[in-house]
Amino acid sequence: MYFESTLTERNGEREYSHHYLIDADDFEDALEKIKQCAIDWYEGADVIYDEEKDCLSFFSGEVLVTVSDPVQTTLEKYFERLKDIYLIE
Repeated sequence: MYFESTLTERNGEREYSHHYLIDADDFEDALEKIKQCAIDWYEGADVIYDEEKDCLSFFSGEVLVTVSDPVQTTLEKYFERLKDIYLIE
């Protein structure tokens, strides 16, 4: 099964979004994989789940990463969406 999810990183006043396609057995597996992906960005940094802000917190709150709930998709739908967003004609 395939899922889509977005990681949104807030670093000071800057915000970055990264969209991912996840190959997973089910929703819970996809959620675990995307959270691990976020944690791997800052390998070696202490990570805390900030319940108040509903996000992962790194470097004592200096960097916050929000994980969107994975949504089931197909490869065709995923690549069609990417084409709609990024194709310059």
